[in-house]
Amino acid sequence: GLDSAGLVFLALSLAGIAAPRFADLQATALGREVVGWTAMLRGDLLFYQDHAAIVVDERSAIHVDGGAVTRTAISAIVGYGPLVARRRLP
Repeated sequence: GLDSAGLVFLALSLAGIAAPRFADLQATALGREVVGWTAMLRGDLLFYQDHAAIVVDERSAIHVDGGAVTRTAISAIVGYGPLVARRRLP
């Protein structure tokens, strides 16, 4: 099966970008931290408590929910706790 950190790991690996396998490590090691209320950009990485998502557009992201990769409104990604980090790759 694939979990949310595995989705980030796989997507970045396919793009030729090395990444840690676990969400907590990804949240500190990838790209640069985005602070404040700047617009969501395609490819931004969102990290919740032991969960990750990849921004598709300003309102939605893909993540793994119930074992399936789904596109969900960012505001509807619930049940994973608060957003703990937002990272942007160069």
